[in-house]
Amino acid sequence: MRVGFQTNINRPERIFQNPASRKAASGQIKTEQPSSAPQERITLQGREGSFKPLVSLSGDTLLNQASQSALDVASGANLPSMVTSRFAPAEFLMLNSGDYHGAEHPVKVAKATETFAKNAGISKERAEFLRDVSLLHDADERILMDGNGNYSYADKGVKARVPVTLAFMDLNQDALQERMGWSKGEFQEAKALIAGTEHPLNDNVGAGRINNLPHYDGKSAARVLKEQLSALPKQRQSQVLEELQIMRFADQSAEYLDGVESARTSVKDLASELEVVPYDALLKGTPNFIDGLGKDNEAFADLPVQTGRALITELGLEGQARIFTPQELHGFMSSDQSRTLAEVKENISR
Repeated sequence: MRVGFQTNINRPERIFQNPASRKAASGQIKTEQPSSAPQERITLQGREGSFKPLVSLSGDTLLNQASQSALDVASGANLPSMVTSRFAPAEFLMLNSGDYHGAEHPVKVAKATETFAKNAGISKERAEFLRDVSLLHDADERILMDGNGNYSYADKGVKARVPVTLAFMDLNQDALQERMGWSKGEFQEAKALIAGTEHPLNDNVGAGRINNLPHYDGKSAARVLKEQLSALPKQRQSQVLEELQIMRFADQSAEYLDGVESARTSVKDLASELEVVPYDALLKGTPNFIDGLGKDNEAFADLPVQTGRALITELGLEGQARIFTPQELHGFMSSDQSRTLAEVKENISR
């Protein structure tokens, strides 16, 4: 079944591609709150008590950034309970406002991750933890910082950026631990898992690696992942390195598990978001992309297998962590998912 939002407009998150959806589409970053400021709290659907609001990299809360019209749209988005019990609707839509990386994507990835993890023999509790991490894996408010204390927002459906997600998590550690029910250790594991989803994953420091985020700028995706894994206790690194492969596989396959027409829509959205490859070309290349799931792709410099093996050596995890083969990763799918993926691969470009 295709995951969808029952709302009076299509893709409600796209309202946040318009600068008018924010009270301040640009401005100066707030570095600290006045000591006399009251501590804001919000309620979440189906949860008792109140919770800290999530804070934007602009220094204000996400909800305070949203215009009233945007809040109204968000309130009409029929988001699933796994989302609304952890995020205010406007928060989730602001963090997932891309064309391809929209609000449906993390939900699909979360569901696929949970299924794959359980089929891999991971406990129900841990599979649910991985599901919840997946909801955050593309959290990016599309903020642009100039390095001089000023910010603005992208005015189109640009892709999510893992370093921005990690910086957002750093800023909101207490709030996320409270909402997700995570310990400090689980929060650190969540960051490592998300670092492993970056595409392309390699040791190159190329264009696009500068977001004016001091802890992450100028570092390759592989280096960021190594730093996140290294921050974990030694006895946790092997398990997390294996789990991130499952989450990464879910991230890259989930858009193709709802049938051919849904997959074509996803490819169209990806072409719109990337703006560098025409839809027809992406569609034609999708069967090869599906065939390459779980493998290194030299053409796109996406090297998860090579990176994973290097990390095992560099972290001293030989004999403790393994790199799953593509066959093993595909084996974590349900029979229905495997059948649908094969149908999409066969028919999507016809």
